[in-house]
Amino acid sequence: MVTRHVTLDQGMNPWRRAALAAIALLLGCGGTGATSGGGFSTSSGAGGSGSGSGSTSGGAGGGDLGTISGKAGGKSVDTVASAYFIGQSDDPTHTTVIYVFDTKVSCADLGAAGWDKKIPDATGALEMKLIGAEPGKYAVAKGVTPAQGQASVNFTVSSTAATPVESASNGGTVQLDTLDPAKLASGSFDLQFTDGTLKGTFAATWCPEGHEP
Repeated sequence: MVTRHVTLDQGMNPWRRAALAAIALLLGCGGTGATSGGGFSTSSGAGGSGSGSGSTSGGAGGGDLGTISGKAGGKSVDTVASAYFIGQSDDPTHTTVIYVFDTKVSCADLGAAGWDKKIPDATGALEMKLIGAEPGKYAVAKGVTPAQGQASVNFTVSSTAATPVESASNGGTVQLDTLDPAKLASGSFDLQFTDGTLKGTFAATWCPEGHEP
């Protein structure tokens, strides 16, 4: 800290002497970490450096879409570019279906039949179909048909030239923390596949016209 001295004339006007004393005090306190504009200092919090696995991309309004890291279906994934929960699943009353993409995909794209052959080539698409419409932990079903409270999870690599490659998860869980109908679904996942694992979080926005490919 730099010390600044202001000499006060004891014979000067008391009001002026008080003002100079205040200025001297302010000068002496400079550089203590106060923010410019008179605000108090703050340390970096949740908005500072991102924690967790994978990259996070901003959604509408700058919100986070989630994180992802790992490998499935022969593809390594480390970015969430789009995330939706759809309104036109095969059973919208009893299921919650969430998609996480590593390439930018629009809600309108998910309204087209066979969209996994029309979105950008080689896009990684994680599909989490939860048999239920309440927050909670959904274990990945071991059999072909998941029961109430379980999840069916697949990872697909899109293709515009051939049949997309789909890999089924053979274990793990999907944690649904928040389900705000027609607005947002958020939570996390920890999934196993035959050739790797996928872990991360999601904050999926509502896509009313979206359906399963």
